[in-house]
Amino acid sequence: MQLSALPGLKIAGPMIIGIFVGLVAALIFPIKDETRPGLHFSSKYFLRWGIVLLGFRLNIMDILHGGSGSTSQSSLGGIKLLSAAALVIAFILIVMHFLRKLLKVDDDIGFLVSVGTAICGAAAIMAASGLKKTDDSNYEEYEEKIGISVAIVAILGTVFATAYIFLAPFLADFLSQRQIGGLMGITLEEIAHTVAAGSALTKVGADFALLTKLSRVIMLVPTILVLDIIMNYEERKHRQKGDKAGQKSQFPMFVAGFLISSIISSTGIIPKGIITILLNISTILLAGSMLAVGMNLKIADFRKAGFKPILLGVLGFAFMFVLTPVFLYLFV
Repeated sequence: MQLSALPGLKIAGPMIIGIFVGLVAALIFPIKDETRPGLHFSSKYFLRWGIVLLGFRLNIMDILHGGSGSTSQSSLGGIKLLSAAALVIAFILIVMHFLRKLLKVDDDIGFLVSVGTAICGAAAIMAASGLKKTDDSNYEEYEEKIGISVAIVAILGTVFATAYIFLAPFLADFLSQRQIGGLMGITLEEIAHTVAAGSALTKVGADFALLTKLSRVIMLVPTILVLDIIMNYEERKHRQKGDKAGQKSQFPMFVAGFLISSIISSTGIIPKGIITILLNISTILLAGSMLAVGMNLKIADFRKAGFKPILLGVLGFAFMFVLTPVFLYLFV
């Protein structure tokens, strides 16, 4: 968290810095077997509770009102904004599904990178990872794939956010500050990326960038729910065919906790000072979980995954970048 406060590292944020500090630490100090249960606990449960508390950052009423009060006009704008976010997420998930089949990316990594790109980075990846039922015998391998997916999305998001900062003055010749903010909010993965990139805009542009980003974050719950239904349907097809490889998906209950936190935050019954403390705890938990994920990773894991998952993430962002202005024009 202290590193993320430094000028050159603000764009990354504590979670992204955490995973790379963990990776470097594991290279310098080889991880002993007796420490792995603690790393496993941290990467799994710190992340879940961090996501639950992250829900307090969302004020659903602010998003529904388009961040500009409670008039019927602003409410309509908020609904349009959520509609644009939902359509972008749905379209990108479908496109990246076919891309990962075309590129022959590992099914697990391809799925997780797609979800992280389409919704909200590491939090979405961890939420989606809970949909797959795994036992202790193969969870370590699956955990490596989760870490690789998080690292890929984190790296690409940082690169794209940096590019936006340099591109913002040129984009201003063609788009308004609000439109540029919308473009950033709907295409960048992490909230930290959006805040950092939005710093290159006026207050109007930066505020709308965060608002559009949060509209994507709030779509995490319905998206995971829909994916859970789809995966259960696939499981039934496997069973009908007598395929024992089919695995029943399971809806991650901490995603429901994220929604409950958002609803509580939206009521305004919790003082802002308490909300700030809860969000700081969330950041500590999320950064700690990413540190554990990074310490579990090995350079060999990235070599094994290859370049294709990175290409998948780049292509997913490219499709969002091209199509987002169309959605914003139609719905915002």
